[in-house]
Amino acid sequence: MSLQTTFLFFSILIFGCTTGFSQDSEDDNWYFNNSKTLTELWELDDEHHRGNFILTSYKPIYMTLAKYSTNPNEFPVAENSDKVLD
Repeated sequence: MSLQTTFLFFSILIFGCTTGFSQDSEDDNWYFNNSKTLTELWELDDEHHRGNFILTSYKPIYMTLAKYSTNPNEFPVAENSDKVLD
């Protein structure tokens, strides 16, 4: 590689790393934006009380239309070796 190409590569690498880890960004704590405290989750205060028997999901629920595998299990094994799987 030429000197200009090497310089360009390292300057882009350094600039990309420094902007990605800057402390001024509002999205630095993106993993805390949707999190809740234990008080909110368990409704320990009257402030966080949402009512009785409200169904909430643990994780997002999604459905897929199809499933495809290139490596299906053709020889399943039972935990109990006396039983044979068909």
